[in-house]
Amino acid sequence: MKNRIVLIFITILAFYSTKLEAQVYAYNNFTVTIYDVCNMRIFPSGTISLNLLATTAGNSMINQTNSSSNLQLTSIAPANQTRKITAIISSGNVPAGTRFQLTPFPCTVDTGTGSGTFGTASSTMILDRNVQKDVITGIGSCYTGTSSTSGYRLLYSWGIDPVNYNQLRATSTVSITITYTVISL
Repeated sequence: MKNRIVLIFITILAFYSTKLEAQVYAYNNFTVTIYDVCNMRIFPSGTISLNLLATTAGNSMINQTNSSSNLQLTSIAPANQTRKITAIISSGNVPAGTRFQLTPFPCTVDTGTGSGTFGTASSTMILDRNVQKDVITGIGSCYTGTSSTSGYRLLYSWGIDPVNYNQLRATSTVSITITYTVISL
């Protein structure tokens, strides 16, 4: 009888022990941070060559264009803040009698490779050394993707300034650098 009471007591204790174990909790605490991030690149990188020439007597020079570059971006903007991208000719001078234009196009992304608030592309602008021009405004948190067709397509156009055609002079190769800057607003 004594053994039976001990056996019943052990059974009851085992039953409640199992119940108590089912109510034991374990925790992991986390601290998480989303950093203010802004990465930008021009893809593909490298030098673009544009050459002005006249092919027919009596005709004006033919403007040259290139649209092989995309501006690609990853941006995690702080709350209630947007960004913009500006462009300026930071070195070299556009030859007299010509003008250098930039046309940014709205962001395009390949399926599944970009998302967010891409902002608005500006209209065609004439670039010079004295004034930064807004290229993209209203950028929030986004990523454009990294493929050759993702991002903001950049159309460069170098050609005659019709008002100053008389200032044209033959020149050797001139190097011009356009610098893009991300500015938080």
